[in-house]
Amino acid sequence: MRDRNRPVRHNQPAAMSTATTNSATVEQGESDGVRVVRVSGSLSQRGVADVSPAFAAAVRGDGSGRPVVVDLGANGTVQAADIDAVIASAGDRRVVLVGVHVPRRWQDGNNDVLRAAAAAHPTVEFVDWNALVGAHPGALGPDGVHPGVAGRTLLANAVADAARRP
Repeated sequence: MRDRNRPVRHNQPAAMSTATTNSATVEQGESDGVRVVRVSGSLSQRGVADVSPAFAAAVRGDGSGRPVVVDLGANGTVQAADIDAVIASAGDRRVVLVGVHVPRRWQDGNNDVLRAAAAAHPTVEFVDWNALVGAHPGALGPDGVHPGVAGRTLLANAVADAARRP
């Protein structure tokens, strides 16, 4: 069990593999025993159908049963059906859905979809990045969107805590 008083180092996954589609890039890797899956781009055109083989493979991983962290929704809208497909791909593994903080019209709707998915599935946790940013001025870098050093540590700790919940 992690010492909650000791911050988690924010480690970039050592080896990220990438799959690119017409509308999105799917990256996957491992960091501190947690599977990290990121989608850069938008799922709003065709949803998970556009990235499903790469995304499902990334979420399934190596069959180790390790938690999966899914970070998507900053660059476009997220649909409930897409999140359900992600959760189904993970099987009975813990899934951590990371909320978004972006100055875009879809921020609140995406966070609502992610929060609802976590509430509906006992193996899913939601990390409310928007609330964390609001409670911790200085979490964001100079662009006001991406986390700065303090924000990366804050987010890494929140994700680690969520991934390790029973």
